[in-house]
Amino acid sequence: MTKRDIFIFLFRWHRLMLGTFLFILSVIVALQYLLPQRYSAKSVLLVEYNRSPTMRSDYTQGLQSTETMNTEIAILTSDAVIAKAVDDLRPFERESTPSMIKNLTDSVRSSLISIGLSEETSRRDSWIKQLRSSVKVEAPVQSNIINLSYASEDPVWTADIVNAIVSSYIDLRLQIFSPQNTAKVYEAQMDQIMSQLKQHRRELEKLDQLNNVEATNEQRRSLIQQRSLLMERIVAADVELADLRLRFSPGHERVRSANELISTYRQEIENIDNEIRLLELTQSQTVQMRLNIESEEALYQAYKTRYDEERLKELATTDLVNVRVVEQAIPAARPDHSRLFYILLGSAGGFIFVFGLTLLFEYFDRRVRHTHVAEEILGVGAIGAISKI
Repeated sequence: MTKRDIFIFLFRWHRLMLGTFLFILSVIVALQYLLPQRYSAKSVLLVEYNRSPTMRSDYTQGLQSTETMNTEIAILTSDAVIAKAVDDLRPFERESTPSMIKNLTDSVRSSLISIGLSEETSRRDSWIKQLRSSVKVEAPVQSNIINLSYASEDPVWTADIVNAIVSSYIDLRLQIFSPQNTAKVYEAQMDQIMSQLKQHRRELEKLDQLNNVEATNEQRRSLIQQRSLLMERIVAADVELADLRLRFSPGHERVRSANELISTYRQEIENIDNEIRLLELTQSQTVQMRLNIESEEALYQAYKTRYDEERLKELATTDLVNVRVVEQAIPAARPDHSRLFYILLGSAGGFIFVFGLTLLFEYFDRRVRHTHVAEEILGVGAIGAISKI
């Protein structure tokens, strides 16, 4: 298609193009004054992913930035957070600004509900659904920042909604990450260990009273000395018995007396050995009990440390969480874009639409408008032509 053909083509459909373009432009201008302008509000959050969620002074290893940010975004856009923000602000109780577009939309929705094509929902649920679809949450790559933004026709109300969602998010995640009665579990373990510890201390005290360590050691030394003396006597008695066996028969009175004396010595040694084993067993029990008490004391201190940590976490406030509000939402001083911006943008889109529509009409137009086209189609020469009747 040459430039001449293009100009002919545009001139041929100039009425259609001009009329359609003016209609689209009129609709755009009318909508700009009928529809309210939109104002955006944004809040910026900092997530310290290498810190404990409820005690930001505690360092936490092993957490990845990507999974942490995805988790935080999922919590931020959850129904629980949005619903809490809606319940706090109660936007469904506000009087809406009357407008023709809104009235028309409400009428269409009521009609759809009445004929069963749509289901009726409460204003609260409608607000929750609308906020979930309208609130934008973005996390820039390679950063710990989360941007939360929302746009509506009221700048003050828009900022309030963003701040309410942020506040609801921080409160809810504090409940999620705070320990649930963990301190009570440690407290129960501490009470049980303390009860056992008191009982073992009383038993050790009784053993210490019954068996003085120095007296026990002195008694043991005395028994060992007595055993040594009896062993010497047995050796001497054995020598004497051997001599008597050489001189007298086995049934002689002196031989029997020597054997009875040796048996008495051996019985006394056995009794001494039993006493020594009893003393050693008592000492072993005392030592073992002291070790058990020391182990229980160390375990009690470990549980107490954990109990103190969990109690501190349960008392944590929003000032201790690892999410910080870098920038709170403030009411916008001017709308996102001016009416002129949307009119120019719509005009450019309208021109493209009109040009495409004209091409479509030209493609499907089969009317013969020139003599040479008729000659080519019929294969005969033209005698004359009537321009218009």
